[in-house]
This record gives sequence, structure tokens and C-alpha cells, in this order.
Amino acid sequence: GQPYSEIVNFLHKFGNRHLMSRPLCTINIKKHPICGIILITILPTVIFAKMGLSMSIGPKLLTDPFLQMPGKRTIRVVWFTELKGTRHYTTYGSELNRIAEANTILLSRIRDEGPDGFINRRIWRHESLVTDLTPGVRTPYFVTSIFKDGQKVKSDIFSLQPLPKSGQRLKILLTSDHQQKPMTPANLQKVVETVGMIDAVFFAGDLINIADNAKEWFDDSQGLGFFAALQGRTRVFNSNHPYKGGSILPSECIDAKYRLIMSHQTSRGPGGNSVPLLSQQVMKVEFDHPAHGPIINSYNLPPGPKIWHEEILPRVKNAKKIRYDYPRQRDQWRLHIEPILADAGIHLVLHGHSHLWYRMRSHGGPIYLETSNVGNSYGAYLRGYQSRKNVPPPDSTFWDPKNYAATEDPYGVEAEVPTIFSPMVHQNHPLPTVDSNKLTVFSILDTASGTISSYVFDTTRPGNKAIKFDEFAIRQDSKFKKASFLNTLRYDQ
Repeated sequence: GQPYSEIVNFLHKFGNRHLMSRPLCTINIKKHPICGIILITILPTVIFAKMGLSMSIGPKLLTDPFLQMPGKRTIRVVWFTELKGTRHYTTYGSELNRIAEANTILLSRIRDEGPDGFINRRIWRHESLVTDLTPGVRTPYFVTSIFKDGQKVKSDIFSLQPLPKSGQRLKILLTSDHQQKPMTPANLQKVVETVGMIDAVFFAGDLINIADNAKEWFDDSQGLGFFAALQGRTRVFNSNHPYKGGSILPSECIDAKYRLIMSHQTSRGPGGNSVPLLSQQVMKVEFDHPAHGPIINSYNLPPGPKIWHEEILPRVKNAKKIRYDYPRQRDQWRLHIEPILADAGIHLVLHGHSHLWYRMRSHGGPIYLETSNVGNSYGAYLRGYQSRKNVPPPDSTFWDPKNYAATEDPYGVEAEVPTIFSPMVHQNHPLPTVDSNKLTVFSILDTASGTISSYVFDTTRPGNKAIKFDEFAIRQDSKFKKASFLNTLRYDQ
């Protein structure tokens, strides 16, 4: 509900400075480590049996430590408390005999939502720079916070490492759209149970819903807080089964031979949020002319100051209706971004926003993967399955129906059927998508094999394991042969 400018200011102040790693940008992984691509990485936490039940102010850690901005022989350790304290530091080393003091700052914009609106909340961020590390070697560490009464609060012992050595195998979780959705803790718990320790998290946006809401970050009353789920320290019931989330332990940056970008939203895929397109809008203003009756004037946005003041504002004041069209020929993703991706040899675009799983190969461009059916789904739209609800009728006066695809990818590229089996079947046909509020999906990039494997878990069957249903090579010069569907394993939607 905040104005856009306030949200941007908050992301700069809170997101990049206080909580996240470096701002998100594109990467050339062949020559440079992927520091810029990683939105956030988390270490496991072992602090609360259920986060979110207590809001009492006292000596405690709001999160266990997590890692940011690794260098060749360094890495930063970050954690949060609700009291400023008198001293905070990281103890590390093979003998746990080295100390790195922490710098402490008060978060500039963080609030709690109460019955009468938002109130400011004081939360402190602590950061230590750990030095003299050896690439490829995990070093044990823990953090300590000391408060005014002399009470010490320590984390459990975890491990850290600097930038990995070239060629070091890493397992990277590809995810997005957690947003306090009900299946998220189950999803993250199954990640750890299925593939073990995670080295990094590539997060394609929508970590929480309200960016400066402290409860969503730290202590959601339903146990769905962002840190609680990613650090394996919550307790949420789904289908009468408790899930604690996943102890995701990444080390943040890698050196590899794959070129990837992340974008929360694109103009691609069969999800609901690929329509309308990422176009420069056309503003259509309907007004009554004294002599000619109803007239519709169209204006390309953004207009120049002269057109805005002399033409548009006078029309808007007397307008009957104002609508916005999103023309296909003005789609900025298709016109300007995709050519850059193709020229740069990008192998993969990881995106989210529609809360579903699918992948497709664009014409002469990168592979698109959305693996955001994590906590819930907002639907997949395929011919013969279901159609988007946010498209105009064929006889619309204001909108051109050709700009709004009712099904499929807006540019006609078909999603590929999974290589192993399709988790969802409609009218005896395997679907190329997963859009379910019972099935939760996660994807793992293995840098050694250059493959991305996707797994599905049925939350209505808590005794089951997550099962791999798709695997493909991230580079297009190495393809997997599609599996037979004679023994397709089916899940109920």
C-alpha cells in the first residue's frame, strides 16, 4: 500500500544496505563470480521452536547468522537482534579461536502491523567481516551478542567459506515467491531432506508481501516468516503434518561456466502474470463531444510535457472512462531485453511471479524457467485446460484482443513436457506445467553436471518423499532425451 517511490527508497535503504546482498543484476559467470545474481542467502537457525509466538523484548537473536558478499579469502556474517546490546562478534577458525567484531546499525525502516496500522519497530543488524579463509574449506563459526545486563546469547555452530575454487561443485536452490504461503515450509524442508546441504540460493523475487513488515521477515504469527522457513526453525501444519522449513546453508557466490539472469517478471510463459505484457501503455480517454457524441482519444505513454498539459489533462478532467492498453508492438521485454540476452549468450532466465512451474526454450534465445509453485499457485493457462480471466472480450472497444493471449505463452512458444514424468495430468494428457495448491515444487542447479533438476512433493501425503520429475541441461548444446510416458506417475491436482 506504499507509494512506489517509498518502496524504491525502502529497497535501497533496507534491502541492499541492511538485509540483502548486492543489487540484483545480470551476470557473466564464465569470467566473473555470480555475486550480483544472488538476492539473499541464508544460514540455518536453531533458535525458536516456533517463531512468531513471542514478541517480548529480551536478549535473543531474531535470526541465526547468514552469509553475504564473499571475497577470495573473506565473507561477511550478518544477524539481527531486537536490542542494541553492548558487543557483538563472530568466533571462527578450526579451533574456534579467532574473533571478528561486528558493526551494528539500527534498521532505518522496519515496522509492525497492529490493529490501528503500522508502528515502528527497533531492530538491530550486526555484521562481521571474517578474513584469512581458505577457498574450498569450510570453517566453523558462531556468533555472540552481549547485552547490558552482561547476558550472552550465542548461536549454534555453523560453517562458512569464501568464494569457491574454480570448478568446485555446488548445489544451488532456484526459488521465488515465498510470501508467507502455506506450502513454503514443507517445500524448504523437502529441499534439505532430498538433496542435503545447499550452497547458494538464487531467489527470483517476492520474498515477502510487505517489504518493511517486520513480522513477515522475522516472526510471523503463523510460523511463515521468511527467515524462520529458510532457516528450518518454524513449525507449520499442512494436511495435519508439521513442517519446520529447511536449514538452507549457502555460501553465496560461485565461479562457473553458465550465464544466467533473474527477473521477477517477464513477458513469457503460460502464467497469469505474463499478461498484460511489459509494454509502454497507451492511455485511452473517452469523453462526450458536444457535436459528435462519445469520442475516444489515444495517447502513448509517457507523453511529453506539452502534450500532457495541453491535450491530456483537459480531456481527463471531463473523461467518462479512462483505460490503458498494452500493445504487443511496445513490449519492452520482447523489443529490448530479449535481443540483449541473445547477444550475450545467456543460457537461462529464472523468473517468478505467477506461482507455477514450467520451462520452455525461446526461439534462438535462452531457456525460461519458472519454479515458483512453492507455497501456492495462481494457475497455468493452456489450451484445453483453462483460460486467463484478465483478458478483454473479443468485441472490446478499448482493448485490442490480439494483445492479450487467453492461453499459452503470449508469443506462442509452448512449454515443454517434463523429461521424467508430468506431476499433473488433465483429461489423460500430461501437462507441461505444475500449478497446484497441494503439490509443491523446487529446482536444483548442479554446477558439476550443468543440469537443473526439479522435484515435486505432495503435501497431502506427508509420508512420501519429493520425487524428481524433470531434468535438463542448462546449456542448449547438450540436451536430454525425453522419457516415455507409459509409466507416468500421476498426482492429483
